[in-house]
Amino acid sequence: MLADKEAIAKILTYDSFGSIQYSASDIESVSYKGDILRFNLSGNRATMLSVDQLFYYHQQIMDSEKEIIDAQEIDNNTVVELAKEIGTVIWESGCKLGYVVRYRSWFYAVTEVLTTRGFQYSHSRHGSFYLAQEELRERSWEVGAALEVLEAA
Repeated sequence: MLADKEAIAKILTYDSFGSIQYSASDIESVSYKGDILRFNLSGNRATMLSVDQLFYYHQQIMDSEKEIIDAQEIDNNTVVELAKEIGTVIWESGCKLGYVVRYRSWFYAVTEVLTTRGFQYSHSRHGSFYLAQEELRERSWEVGAALEVLEAA
């Protein structure tokens, strides 16, 4: 892995919480002493990581990339079925706004709308339960306006 400069650049960027964007061309050489790795960088810079940190960060990056791929593969029907089966129902003033469901590390706000063709569903993805719940409340106002238009027609 130490020969893969692209992987090392991702790990160093992860270590800096993304505040410094490293590229493969920044890494000039790697040296070690005990379990500490020293990455010599262009511009007479250097940074250090322990071997354990390196492997831990590498695993975190691999897991997060896998979660992004997996999260993108989920389709609307799957999200709606999960929400209806195990999601948290959000109510306001006696009206069901929709559901919040967790799938892997993401929360989905699923809106349920009664239209002339029956119930229709849409969803949006969020990083936290709170954000998904707030999105559901905001969208409920749009849904209310849409229902008024349908009833008037």
